[in-house]
Amino acid sequence: MRHLHQHFRRSIQWNTLESCVFHGIFLLHQLALFAITSGPMYGIIGSIFSFIYICASFINLGLDATITPLFIRLTHNRTLFKKFILTQLIPNLIFGMIITGIVWCLLYFIPNLLGTYANMLSMPIFGMILGIILLESLKKTMRTILQLALYPHVTALIEIGIIMSYTTLVWGWYVHTNTMHLYALLLPMLVVSLLGTFGLLWHVYAWYCTLPLLDTTHTISGIDILKNRTSNTIYQVSTLLFSTNFLVPFFAFKFGLEYAGLLKIISYIAHSVSIILQKIFGTASNILLSNIKNCSLSIKRNSFLRLTSPLNQILYGLIIFFIINHRIILAANIALNPELQIKIALCCLVINLVQNFFIAYEKFFIMEEKTHYLAIVNGIALLFMYLLAATSYSYSPLTILLLVLVIRSIALILLGIVSFYTWQLNAAWQPHPYYFIGSLSISFIFFFISS
Repeated sequence: MRHLHQHFRRSIQWNTLESCVFHGIFLLHQLALFAITSGPMYGIIGSIFSFIYICASFINLGLDATITPLFIRLTHNRTLFKKFILTQLIPNLIFGMIITGIVWCLLYFIPNLLGTYANMLSMPIFGMILGIILLESLKKTMRTILQLALYPHVTALIEIGIIMSYTTLVWGWYVHTNTMHLYALLLPMLVVSLLGTFGLLWHVYAWYCTLPLLDTTHTISGIDILKNRTSNTIYQVSTLLFSTNFLVPFFAFKFGLEYAGLLKIISYIAHSVSIILQKIFGTASNILLSNIKNCSLSIKRNSFLRLTSPLNQILYGLIIFFIINHRIILAANIALNPELQIKIALCCLVINLVQNFFIAYEKFFIMEEKTHYLAIVNGIALLFMYLLAATSYSYSPLTILLLVLVIRSIALILLGIVSFYTWQLNAAWQPHPYYFIGSLSISFIFFFISS
């Protein structure tokens, strides 16, 4: 266990480095982009990139979550691993072809939705969008494999290289031409995604060659794989429909591009925090829980407490920080009602923070191959989400976000109840005094410096 906890700490260190550097640079990039573009233009950019990442996650079809609990068994021999990966990539390929058809169809329907901005979405633009979607989906899976294989330093260095190369290309173009358009944003993204995917593939293959060559005693039931992947897919898809990557295009269609632009820049701030936590604690959770899968329930409970204690303390600190400083952080220059703007922004921030309380529960259910519970809970939440979307014509943007927040909070409570009655699982909810005092101190220091 000591060796495992060393790997756990090492993974957290590398993922912290990667997340802070990657999303720090990315957030600065988005703030600069927000400053030099109009509200509707930024709304289009945000909607396109939301579409890219939600499609990339759709194409994954729960593959990453299916690999995680089976990883130790899959690595017993090369034949088993290769057969599993190649077989499981077939649905991804088929769904990728379906996404291709959807993208080409959108080329004919979007002009009616975007009006004067439709001329920016040419056939080459859609081709680049499609290429990025396919590459990002494959890159996500390769990254998961390397993380589980205990190569967090490789994924960290590649991801940092990707964001540095991308922002250098984009802003180098802007400095040279003093213009910013979709080609300048999408073409560099396509290039760095291609290079990053090949880099990850090369390292996965090098690791694959270290697996034992001959060992036919281990098999995995195809029925179990199908059951797990189906429930993982349902859970993943339903979760995406609560993300800002879905809400931004929805707001663009429902309330206009300026609202979408506002929601996108706010979501980038909150999402950067969420992704950092996901990469640090989500990936480290995969490594820790996958290695204790066959241990006793008491060890699993203690590991769950070990995961939730630092995660929840950080989330409490972020909540305190945003409550004290939200007006300073959320100051934006879109021509909307300032008070409404602040309320929408704060609600969006809270939704993103609430999502992070799901991290440890999600990983535990996935590792125990009980994702059907996740799918059922999210299915109930999704039913309410559908009713909300069907009647949204009578709601304001703020009301919609508040209802989404209520739905997600109820889903989290249900998940906690299910986990307690199934495994007597308890998260570390109690705030630590030192974290609390530290959070207050940092929050007030920031407030007085920024005022």
